Amino acid sequence: MAYFPELRAFMKNVYHNSTAQRLAQDMMAVGKATSANGSSYRIVSVSSLRDLLPDRSITDRLVQKYLSTFETTYRILHIPTFQNAYEQYWDVEKPGSGEMDAVVLSMLACTPSMVSRLEADCAAPGNFNDVQLSPSLEELPPSEPMEIFTDTSFLFISTRSVGFRSSLCALTNSLQSRLSFQDTLSHANTIEDYIQSIPNWIDSGSLQVRVLLDLQLRQLLVILYAANTADAGATLNTERRYSIIALMEAAAATTALHTALTASSNLALCCTRSDYYRAALLVCHAAYHANKVNDTMVVQAAKSTLDSCAQQALRLQEERVMLVGRGGQQHWVLSAAVGLASVQFEPSHSDAVKLQAIDRVSRLLYRMLSRKDISEEPPANEVLLQDAPRIAKQINSHSGYSAEALSTDSFADVGLRIDAFDFGETSEWMLDDFWFLNEPFGSEC
Repeated sequence: MAYFPELRAFMKNVYHNSTAQRLAQDMMAVGKATSANGSSYRIVSVSSLRDLLPDRSITDRLVQKYLSTFETTYRILHIPTFQNAYEQYWDVEKPGSGEMDAVVLSMLACTPSMVSRLEADCAAPGNFNDVQLSPSLEELPPSEPMEIFTDTSFLFISTRSVGFRSSLCALTNSLQSRLSFQDTLSHANTIEDYIQSIPNWIDSGSLQVRVLLDLQLRQLLVILYAANTADAGATLNTERRYSIIALMEAAAATTALHTALTASSNLALCCTRSDYYRAALLVCHAAYHANKVNDTMVVQAAKSTLDSCAQQALRLQEERVMLVGRGGQQHWVLSAAVGLASVQFEPSHSDAVKLQAIDRVSRLLYRMLSRKDISEEPPANEVLLQDAPRIAKQINSHSGYSAEALSTDSFADVGLRIDAFDFGETSEWMLDDFWFLNEPFGSEC
């Protein structure tokens, strides 16, 4: 964002006295009214964690959704064992296993596995199905070739590039050195080789695996080439021109992969990744400066990619906001960036383009506001098992702040801040999170 100072001025200009500003104020008022109607900190007591589950028909559908999305990539459960236990779980009215309660609740929350270090204390995963594993096995079954799709295909193939990705992550984040153009090309060729080696499975359930294997590599292309395009004042030599075109292609492919996956009604990656947001912002930055260089190829590529990639990213960000209540500030920033870049190609329609930029935010705010009902009871901040001892907890209440009263983080929490550029949050531009979920716990945007 430090390379795009013009964006803040544009946002301030289109936001002042706009419909979005008034709607944001309305959402803040709804949040305060909701908070005033009840305690800012609410505790729900239940006899068991099972009381928190919806009825079985809904739970069944959510569990199957989890198994067909997250569990195809970030493996946590042994599926046959879980399915047997899950059937028995519903056979009795009140099961005595609190562990199963916790497992099902975690699945419904779609909690991805998180790792804190790259080092492993076990062998790399093999390529085989869960049905081949049982407690009586004395040794693991032979691993299938990677062309055969199995329950562990994602982990098996992802492990092949883990060393390369971790080293490239460190190089990209380094403040002491910068990759030369030849080094960038060499790493880019390695990435392309890994992408080309991903099998084109036709098995059901393989789509998310193929997309995620591609994305976790392709986003490295975006980052690599962005380093050579960030300095808008640099001379447009052959190396920089190549980097701009390559950045556009990688960014367009990133958003296209996400769009194709969401078209299949799989929104798991849309809600957990921010690579499409980062790619679209970089496209906007490159497109904004494209008209300042006397190069027809660069201008045409920038305009074409802006029209497709940025618009797709906006739709993906809207889906994320409406589904999980997160990403409102990113949508606001991206909408402004798209508007600012578009003005460079349509200077005679600058007023209309500016209006479109803020209207996109207004429409999303209105959709969110229409869902709010101040008469609804706010969600619980804490769940207490009735037979468990209560541990005293100091509650830090924030009067007038609506985040605790609203069901999810929303624009009301963010307030559509003009100065909401947290340069400490580098995961939008760099590779801080090796697994690239890019959504740290506790984030409010």
